[in-house]
Amino acid sequence: MAASLQVLFQWPLTFFSNAIASSLPDYWHFALTLHCSVASLIAWGIATRKLDIATAQVVNARQQSNESSRLVGLFLIAMVWGVSVAVYLTRIPLNCTALYSFIVDPHLVLLARELSVKLLGSSLATMAYGAVVNSVAPALVAVCAIVLVQAERGTRWRYATVVLPLAILAIASVLFSGAKGALVPTAVVMTIAAVLWATGPVGRVVAFGSVAVMLGCAILVFELARERPVSRPGTHYDFPRCVVLTNSCRSANALLDSMADRDESLGMSADHNRKLAIRLQRACINQTSRDVQTPGDIDSFDTGRLYGGRAAVRTPLSTDALPERIKVYGVALVYRAFVLPVQLATWHSLYVDLLGAPGWAAFPFAKRIIGTSVNMPELVYGAYGVIYSGGDATKGSTSPTSFVVAYPLYWGWWGLLFAIGLVTGWDLVMSLLLRRLSTWLLPLAAGLTAVCCVNFMTSEFLTTMLSHGGAVTMLLVALLGVRWGAGHGKRAFDVVVAAVLLLLLSLPMVVVAILVRLRLGRPVLFAQVRPGKYAKPFTLYKFRSMRDAMDQHGRQLPDAARLSSFGVFLRASSIDELPELWNVLRGDMSLVGPRPLLMEYLPIYSAQQARRHDVRPGITGWAQVNGRNALSWREKFELDNWYLENQGFWLDLRILRITLGKVLRRDGVNADGAVTMPKFTGKEP
Repeated sequence: MAASLQVLFQWPLTFFSNAIASSLPDYWHFALTLHCSVASLIAWGIATRKLDIATAQVVNARQQSNESSRLVGLFLIAMVWGVSVAVYLTRIPLNCTALYSFIVDPHLVLLARELSVKLLGSSLATMAYGAVVNSVAPALVAVCAIVLVQAERGTRWRYATVVLPLAILAIASVLFSGAKGALVPTAVVMTIAAVLWATGPVGRVVAFGSVAVMLGCAILVFELARERPVSRPGTHYDFPRCVVLTNSCRSANALLDSMADRDESLGMSADHNRKLAIRLQRACINQTSRDVQTPGDIDSFDTGRLYGGRAAVRTPLSTDALPERIKVYGVALVYRAFVLPVQLATWHSLYVDLLGAPGWAAFPFAKRIIGTSVNMPELVYGAYGVIYSGGDATKGSTSPTSFVVAYPLYWGWWGLLFAIGLVTGWDLVMSLLLRRLSTWLLPLAAGLTAVCCVNFMTSEFLTTMLSHGGAVTMLLVALLGVRWGAGHGKRAFDVVVAAVLLLLLSLPMVVVAILVRLRLGRPVLFAQVRPGKYAKPFTLYKFRSMRDAMDQHGRQLPDAARLSSFGVFLRASSIDELPELWNVLRGDMSLVGPRPLLMEYLPIYSAQQARRHDVRPGITGWAQVNGRNALSWREKFELDNWYLENQGFWLDLRILRITLGKVLRRDGVNADGAVTMPKFTGKEP
């Protein structure tokens, strides 16, 4: 992450310092936040060197793999990839994707790209596609490559009949948006994994060159296919029908309206755009997704008349023009990598300097939390991107920048601390997950981590985690780190869910901590030693919910007197339990299991009651969803023992689902006649 900041921001900042200093009113604040971010992350890396994985484990990692582990890894990645692709295609039909337009009607591929991604909005489908592009497809292609190499050396060619088509399908799924830039994450993962899997300096150079040649060939084929002559353009991809099928009429009409007065916007003339807008309005008024024609029936919209049946006039890519085209692509790639990130960051800084900081309204989901929101990437594009792009005001165009740059602009130094906290928290979780991986998978994980870091440099944290596959990368690494069998699957599930929840709830937990400090005093966290698996002691953490109230003799008052209305709210909503997610991540607890009781109960347990320590204690359990604190001790122990005899993955999912409903209804919070559960004496009926 620090290296990404240095390469993408610090070095360009040095090269363009004079231009940036003359443009920004508060240049030194902008530069200082970048330098402080890099210095903080370097310091974090030095302070947490114990979390580092030894270089010897990563280098020549391929030699430490075996056939069964490779096939298991391939199966798991293919499973996640298949689910992600299926989720995406449930939202948009295959013949409405930009890939389909690219194959049958490249004239409309840019318009189809808008429908394939942007017009769908922040939906589960776009999150699934982001996971395909940035996580599962690159991982699948990389593992397919290593399986193919090992199969060739072992003369097991039957693997190629399955693995090679699978890799081709994975690359095709990346191109659902019709953008060759979507291949960049795959290239990054393949390059890093191939270089680290290779043996010796010569092998690494060959691996790097091979990936570079493959990427160059892919781009060349992409361009040749896109620029091929097509008769009757626009007759094979029916944009209005696809808009109706995906229920995107409002956003699609807004897109075409924003292109009305500009020629060649998204590759279409203004005249074509006006005619297409008329057809789209008619389609949205007269049709619904339930009575629209079948995918093959595109003549109902008379797409042939839109372009007058004219053949597309396209100049095929000639051999003479190839060197010049390669030069253009090279310059564009360098510009996008080393100029555009710092350029977008300066636009954001200039916008805030001139118009003021948006504050918390710029935070994702701000509309649901504080009732108002500001789309800063869209506003910044409207202020500066339109000028830079020559007046292109196409609806949906944005100018995003890294949250490491944006948060300090929006919230000052507190924003910088928050951004650094998110990065270090993510680094800590990923480090713990990586340590569980088999050695041969470490190069693959290094490539996926690099993709996350690059996305952090160009986007908001939650956007990267949810829409750019960051959370799915963590899930994938956790799944690959599972030693399947002996209950390790349950542990992997705990780690992934706890890690994702800690990241997503980090800001609310900070707010709760501040409120606890103001309302109840110090310490903010209640820490107590409890017995864990096999009765091994561990420290349990919860948010404090009681005051330290004493009577006139200096003795602590009863629980009812020390529990304030704020503490009652924390307990009833189970917000006080959120820090226990850290216990789950550490391995002290599980999401589901018998609740951890007090150390003083250990000597008075019966043999049957002591069985609760055969598994990790849980944040919730079978007893909690069947009465919680309203149960007697005898009933609790019986329910916990029933869970021990019937535990399983599906039962855990059922308990988690019921727990959510119980928490929302606040069922069974208190025992009868008491605000807390009475102590266990060993003599319960």
